[in-house]
Amino acid sequence: MNTWNTTQGNDVATVLLAGPKPRTDVWQTALSNDPRFRVTAITNDAKDLIVKLSSKPDVVLMDAGMFNAPDAFISALRTMTEDIYAVIPAMPPNDEQAVRSQLTGLAHLKGLYSVDINLQTLMEKIFADTRASKLANGPGAWGAMAGGNGHRPVTARIITVWNSAGGVGKTTIASSLAYLASQRGYPTLLVGMGSSPDDLPMMLRLSPEPNLGHWPQNPTLEGLRVITQKVGSMDVLGGFLDDMAAGQMLGINRDAPGSFHSLINTAIRQYAVVVIDTPPSSNAALALSVSNHLVLVGTPTISVAMRTAEAYRMVFERMVGMHSLSQTTSYLALNRAGRGLDPSQWHRLAADAVGGKFLPLIATIPDNDAVIAAQNERVLPTERNEAFRQALMPLAGALFAENYGGNGNGNGKVKNILGVKVRY
Repeated sequence: MNTWNTTQGNDVATVLLAGPKPRTDVWQTALSNDPRFRVTAITNDAKDLIVKLSSKPDVVLMDAGMFNAPDAFISALRTMTEDIYAVIPAMPPNDEQAVRSQLTGLAHLKGLYSVDINLQTLMEKIFADTRASKLANGPGAWGAMAGGNGHRPVTARIITVWNSAGGVGKTTIASSLAYLASQRGYPTLLVGMGSSPDDLPMMLRLSPEPNLGHWPQNPTLEGLRVITQKVGSMDVLGGFLDDMAAGQMLGINRDAPGSFHSLINTAIRQYAVVVIDTPPSSNAALALSVSNHLVLVGTPTISVAMRTAEAYRMVFERMVGMHSLSQTTSYLALNRAGRGLDPSQWHRLAADAVGGKFLPLIATIPDNDAVIAAQNERVLPTERNEAFRQALMPLAGALFAENYGGNGNGNGKVKNILGVKVRY
């Protein structure tokens, strides 16, 4: 980490993190676990700071150690207009006082701290200041991201919809969840990771190109905008045309500009919700490693119950330390219920296979010929069938941290997830 040695609510605050990587890594971890904040961009390079400001954050949280000297830091702050909270490296008292005196009167510098600042205390101040500022500017400021429809913005949700079993309805569930998020006013991106070719374009009446395979050619926010297509109010990025293109992206180093990780890091500058339709292939590990929410989709057969249990083991046993997922941000959805095992029996079989501890079955989606008819017409079933839509509401409510109505029968247990009472 660079140092200077001159002697020798309920609302969401969007934040740009700037500083040496060890510092921004710690900050990112802390903020991602606090639903009051959403990180819009991260930079570890002083020259890149102005570019990253295009994400239009409410606040810049900065470690001044990213600059090679105090003068460069002071100059940068004077050119910025965003609210800034800055931590400065340890330095002799007289030198620190000289830096502070040159920044006196800079209205948008909300805090200048020494390296031993308590992070939790700082986060509380940032949120309180930002909320007060937005309330002072009128209620519309908080509603901007939610389209003014009264729904509360959420911390960026990166949701992998997956199972190691194929043909269970992952694409149907993923596209429907993304569409429901966009209807709530959240900027939403639906990403397909399939190949040979990906199902999303076919199901949503989209062109197979451009697609995910084009990302490495222009791995920027503008490049992402160019390769997405629109369905209603959500953006869609279709998957690969073939397995060769998928293999090429898998081979890109995760820290390289054209990697899938870089795609997601870029996407969350623009979108509050990213839903990844994840195939039962080696690409799954890539999606899981960037996600903070997981939806395992199954169908009511013994074989799929066992495959779902195996998928659970992969995530929470074999991939421990390789992702940010937890059991409190992961859910089960049983699709096509009614033609096979009873949901409780299916859940019990899968739970027994992993030793008893398992995810809650939060959404039971009845088998419905109208869903198949909608898919054959290449129309989202959420738009054609109210029963299908309502069956997804508990899952959508938990994922997007919103309250929702009961499941219609008053049965089941209630669990508090992300502050939401979820019936399962």
